[in-house]
Amino acid sequence: MFKVSQKYHSKSSVPLPPHVYGVAERAHQQLLMTNSSQCFVISGESGAGKTETCKYLVQHLVFIAGSEESNLNGKISQVCQHKNNS
Repeated sequence: MFKVSQKYHSKSSVPLPPHVYGVAERAHQQLLMTNSSQCFVISGESGAGKTETCKYLVQHLVFIAGSEESNLNGKISQVCQHKNNS
């Protein structure tokens, strides 16, 4: 997973196929260039993978920010469980 994330973060001259990491990377670059907040709109039917997509976005942003958060998946799962129990 981090190998793929790293590909989208590196300044490669080789075009990469569309990927959620590419979307996260572009949002991060726009954040730095414009100094303005960015957001993601993730939509789809039940079971389409919205939660997993959100996890990948956050994981890529944590990776490029250089965070050493090792328990990210556990924390995301806690938030998802809390949301589902509400």
